[in-house]
Amino acid sequence: MTHKQNRTFQFTKTYFLIYFIGIYFLSMPSMYLALGRLCLIAIF
Repeated sequence: MTHKQNRTFQFTKTYFLIYFIGIYFLSMPSMYLALGRLCLIAIF
């Protein structure tokens, strides 16, 4: 795997993660959103 392919793969993985988290949050009660935001801040 070349460096460019690796970067593209990393970007795609990040995009899907954000997409999944977005869908997950939409189906969650707002009570959990604060916890979710704290987790996101900790991850990024």
